[in-house]
Amino acid sequence: MSGISISGADAANYTFNTTASTTAAITARALTVSAAGVNKVYDGTTVASVTLSDNRVAGDLLTDASTAASFADKNVGTAKPVSVTGISISGADAANYTFNTTASTTADITPKAVSGAFTAVDKVYDGTKNATITSRTLSGVLGTDSVSLTGGTALFGTKQIGTNKTVTATGFTITGLDAGNYTPASTTLTTLASIFKKNAQGGFTVANKAYDGTNAATITSRTVSDAVPGDDLTISGGTATFDSSNAGTGKIVTANGLTLGGLDAGNYYNLPGTLTATANITPKPLTVTADSKSMVSGGSAPTFTAGYSGFVSGEGPSNLLGTLAFQVRDQVTNAVVAVGPSTPAGKYDIVPSGLSSANYAINFVNGALTVNLRIEGFYSPVDMTAPGGTRVYNLVKAGSTVPLKFRVYTGTNQVTGTTGMSVSYSAVACDTGVIDPDVITATATGGTGLRYSSTDGQFIFNWATPSGASKCYQMMVTVSDATTLQGAYFKTK
Repeated sequence: MSGISISGADAANYTFNTTASTTAAITARALTVSAAGVNKVYDGTTVASVTLSDNRVAGDLLTDASTAASFADKNVGTAKPVSVTGISISGADAANYTFNTTASTTADITPKAVSGAFTAVDKVYDGTKNATITSRTLSGVLGTDSVSLTGGTALFGTKQIGTNKTVTATGFTITGLDAGNYTPASTTLTTLASIFKKNAQGGFTVANKAYDGTNAATITSRTVSDAVPGDDLTISGGTATFDSSNAGTGKIVTANGLTLGGLDAGNYYNLPGTLTATANITPKPLTVTADSKSMVSGGSAPTFTAGYSGFVSGEGPSNLLGTLAFQVRDQVTNAVVAVGPSTPAGKYDIVPSGLSSANYAINFVNGALTVNLRIEGFYSPVDMTAPGGTRVYNLVKAGSTVPLKFRVYTGTNQVTGTTGMSVSYSAVACDTGVIDPDVITATATGGTGLRYSSTDGQFIFNWATPSGASKCYQMMVTVSDATTLQGAYFKTK
């Protein structure tokens, strides 16, 4: 020791030594080594990292170290206990200290971020953006940790068809025994998948029609089936034909050229090239009308014919089956009448039949046969003018009585009654016709009225000729059915 000094009121009375020597002990300082835990991301181990500090004498040269630091377990948590062992110190001043060899602290283990992935199945267009997740995977999982990616909802970007479309999924959950030690790197995942076109079924209806000789069909409506409800999808166009032009029910109709339209048409495959439906071709009304005919009693039957109304263009009687036949029937009794010379005068129905056709609904319409009374006469001495011929004038005395004789027949039978009969004459211009030079001088017997002579088998009309010479007249007989005898001309002298 040096620099010894004394002081006080009596210090001056003393002398003293300024140096001295002795002995003493310096004991080691107790050093407290403290640990501060270092937070870490979950790594599947209990290994911990710490930083050490101590209360050394300022300026001393010391280095703190430890051999091990560990969490109580590997799992994620906050302020988890950390045990530090094997603490040691080194350095120039290490010998001056005693120290603790263990310490404790806390630190956090935070979840490890892992990357998720998924696959989505391709689908056929269904009008929605919904996608179906088929598998889920996690990358970055440590060792044999038990974790899985579950759940999630996936959507295509749009509902429209397309290949390698982006599918976005959210809502995944990490599950498993070690799930708490992990966190997803992203809550939204994407993948690729395709939406393929959907098949749509088309249909159509066709109007029934009457036979027209063609197989053309008229489409009346078009429908789509198996489309997504609410989609804007229509069918348009197309031409349709029956399997044949012939009449029939439930006939197959084939349509081609129908096309899909509408805002959503691009999401569907085109319709099949050919679609079918059924419809009816009904027989076309065809009227076969027997032509009305007339004949004179005692004559031959006329040739019966018929008219047709309703054939399609280019067709005629040759397109019908069977043979056209006719029956003549009594209009009152409907009995069949054999037409010939003996057929009584009157009106009869001409009834056509015998024709058929699958393509025509035939309506037979009766015609009328009129058998007229036949008038023969006037007999000699009257000369008759041939129909259409030059007039022949019979000379008669004015103011005389001329017997006019004729017969009336119904069939081959004579009419004997005068009902409905009349004999009349009218003045005519005297033309340049032939004049019979023989003057009719026959004597009329009986009155001037019309009568039937059963003795002679004929009608007799005694005509009182008008007075006045060089006048011309035409005589006419009219019978009950309006048949007339008009070819008798007379000239007075």
